[in-house]
Amino acid sequence: SHSIAHLKPEEVTAYQLIFDRLAKVRKIDRRHWHHRPIFRHAWMHYYIYRDAEQAKADLMPLFALKSNLKSHISIWKPGFERPGKHFEYAHQYTVFMIELAQVTNDANTLKILCRKLRKNQ
Repeated sequence: SHSIAHLKPEEVTAYQLIFDRLAKVRKIDRRHWHHRPIFRHAWMHYYIYRDAEQAKADLMPLFALKSNLKSHISIWKPGFERPGKHFEYAHQYTVFMIELAQVTNDANTLKILCRKLRKNQ
């Protein structure tokens, strides 16, 4: 459930509209290629609705922490993306995941991320 006591009524309405639209985009994206709506949902859970656990749960599918992949993150890179943008997204999502893991006292995720990031240098 969302924590909305700190928001004005009109902000609640606006944020809910944005949140619902992002949910629609995610539902339409059956192949899970689009990572930005996932990140934005997680961002809203944390910064707007103050729910770090749900934010982490939303963001976790973008990460390959339990797999044997060398990379710690698993996001689709479309051909039309500007050079360097993929790295920017990976960096942004990683920094956010580290923050969420710290706030939720998730030492296991931090340990796995640390190991994978060290290997990936």
